[in-house]
Amino acid sequence: MKIAYVLLENFAISIELRNRPELAARPVIIGGLPSERKMVYDLSPEAAAYGVKIGMPLRQAYQTCPPAVFVEPDHERYAAAFEEILGVMDGFSPRVEVDGPGKAFLDLTGAGRSYGGEERMLRSLSAALSRCTGITPRIGMSSCKHVARLAAQLSHGSPLIVSEGAEAEMIAPLPIECLPCSDEVKRSLRFFGLRTVGEVAHLPLEALSVQFGKEGEAIYRFARCVNHDLVIPRLRPMIFEGRTHFEDAITNSVYLLAVLGELIDGLALRLRREHRLCRKLKLKLDFDKGGELEESIDYRYPTASTIDLMRPVTKFLERLECRSGVAGATVFLMDMQGGTGEQLGFSSRGSEKRRHLEVIAGSIKPAEASACLRRALLADVHSGLSEKKFSIIGFDEAASSAKAKRIWER
Repeated sequence: MKIAYVLLENFAISIELRNRPELAARPVIIGGLPSERKMVYDLSPEAAAYGVKIGMPLRQAYQTCPPAVFVEPDHERYAAAFEEILGVMDGFSPRVEVDGPGKAFLDLTGAGRSYGGEERMLRSLSAALSRCTGITPRIGMSSCKHVARLAAQLSHGSPLIVSEGAEAEMIAPLPIECLPCSDEVKRSLRFFGLRTVGEVAHLPLEALSVQFGKEGEAIYRFARCVNHDLVIPRLRPMIFEGRTHFEDAITNSVYLLAVLGELIDGLALRLRREHRLCRKLKLKLDFDKGGELEESIDYRYPTASTIDLMRPVTKFLERLECRSGVAGATVFLMDMQGGTGEQLGFSSRGSEKRRHLEVIAGSIKPAEASACLRRALLADVHSGLSEKKFSIIGFDEAASSAKAKRIWER
C-alpha cells in the first residue's frame, strides 16, 4: 500500500493573499478582530515569527504581535478553494481523504507505474497543485498514514518517499511530541526519561497498555509503524448542473428569464425524481464581450419546486443591468439533502380503485394468498399514524369478497 500525504501550509492565508496581494510579507492573522473572544484560525509565517500560534486567543495574539493585520475568516471561500484542489487530487487517485483544511491523504497504490515511477508521480502531483493554488505543497509517501504525514512535514522542496520497511527507522529520532497521545501521557514519558519515538518503540506493548491503557496501545502501534489504516474516500458533494449556449447573444432579460426557467425546471424535475432537495443555487452568466458574472442564492428552506427556485433568480435578473449580451448560462444546484417521502393513494375514482386493488391482490395471490392478505379496520380516526389509525386482522377472502367489493366501489 502506498499512501501520500499533501500538506498546503498556511492554506487560508494563501487564499487571502490571492485576493489581497498588498498583505504579502506582512504579519497576517486570520480569526477576527483583536477585541473579539475568538481564536487564531491561521497566520502568516511573519506572524509566527513573533510567537503567535494557531488556537491562541486573538487578544493574546495582538499583544504578541502588535503590527499584525487581523482578518475575518471566510470559511465558505476557503471550502470552495479546497474543493477545487481536491478535484486536482481526484485526477491522481479515486481515494482521497480530507485531513483538514489544506491537508489530504491519497491512496496511490499501483499508480506510480502510469507515471514512470513514484517520484515522478509525486512531482507531477506537486506541479499540478502549484498551478492550481500558487503554493508549493509538502508531500510525503509511505505505507502508513501517520508516517506519510510526518514525511510531508519533514519534506522541503521535493516530495519525501519512505520506502517500505524503513518507516520505524525514519521516525525513531523524532521527539515524543509527535506521538498521538495526551499531554499528560507525554509528561509521564518524559518523567521516565523517554525523549524520542525510537525509545518508546523499544518498550513492550504490555507495559504501555498497563500504564496508559488505550493511549499506550496507540503509541505502541505508532512507534512500531504497525498501524495500517486505509484511506477513507470522502463523500463528494452532489451538484446538479445545467448549461446552455446562445448562438446569438441575448440582451432581452425577459427571454433570458424564460430560458433559465426551462433550465431550472429540468433540474427541479431531476431533484424530484431522485427525491432530493437543494438549499443553494449558483448562476453563472458568460458575456459575448468577455467576462462572466456569478450569483449565489441560499434558500431559507430546502426545495425542489421550480417556483421556489426561480423566485430569487427572477429578482436577480430584474436588478441586472447588462451592458453586453449574454452568450451562455450555467446553473448549479448544490447543498443537497434527501427529500421527504409521500404516500400515494390508489385513485380518486371507485372503479379505478377496484381495478388497482385487483392488480395488487393478483400479484401476491398465487400460493399463500390467505397468509399474505390482511384486512385493515379503522381503529382511531383521529390518529395521524397509520399503525395506530388502523388495526390489521386476518383476511377471509371467501367471506369478505362481497363486502370488499362494496367498499371499493364507493
